Amino acid sequence: MKKRNQILIAGSCLLAIGGSILFYSKSDDAGQDFDKTKAFAELTRENPYLKNDKLKPVNHDIYATGDHITITDEELEWQTEVFKLTNSKVPEEDAFNFICKFKSLYYAATQNGFSTSDEELDRAIEFNVETYEQMKKEGEVDALYEAYGGAKNYEDAMREVTRKSMTIEKYMSSLKEEYAQNFTEEQIALGELEEKWADKRMEIEKSMVEQENIQRQ
Repeated sequence: MKKRNQILIAGSCLLAIGGSILFYSKSDDAGQDFDKTKAFAELTRENPYLKNDKLKPVNHDIYATGDHITITDEELEWQTEVFKLTNSKVPEEDAFNFICKFKSLYYAATQNGFSTSDEELDRAIEFNVETYEQMKKEGEVDALYEAYGGAKNYEDAMREVTRKSMTIEKYMSSLKEEYAQNFTEEQIALGELEEKWADKRMEIEKSMVEQENIQRQ
C-alpha cells in the first residue's frame, strides 16, 4: 500500500476534489495539476464549513433545508467552484448532492452518539503530518499541503472539517461492523465483505439523504 493511501484525512475531507490532483511525483510533469491545486488551496481558505455551526443563516441566504439540516447559498457556491476544478459537467448539481450527503451523514452520526474528541483529532493530524513527511523523503509531494506551506498548516486550518469527516467515518465503521455479521469468517477472509460493502454503503448513504427530505427553497 502506498503511503498516500494511509493519510487519514486529506481524502475524506476533500472528497469533492478527488485525489488525482493532490499528488505528484518529482519525476513527473506536475504542470496543470499544481495550477488546479493552487486554485483549490485558495478556495479552501474561504471554506464555509469552517464557520461556527451555531451561526444561524438569515432566510435569504438559505438555498435548501431538510428536516434537520440547512444548506446556504454560500456553501453551494463554494462547493460548486470546487467541482468546477474537477471538470464536472454539472458542477452545481454535483455540489448540491455532495453537501446533502455530507450534512445528512454528519447529522445521523451525531444523533447516533458518535463524535470525535480533541485527542483523537490530534492523533489523526499527527499521523497525517508524519506520514506526509515520510512521503516527501521518498520523493512524493502533496500539492495541496505545499500550497499551504506544509502539512501541519493545512491540517490545522481544516481541523473542524476533519472532525466532522472522522465522525462520519466512525458511524460508517459501526454500520459496517453490523453488516459484517451477515458474513462468515471464511467469506470475510475471501474478501466478500469488502467487495459488497461499497455498494451497501452507497445504499445506506442514499437512504439517509432521502430521509432528511431536503428541499430547495
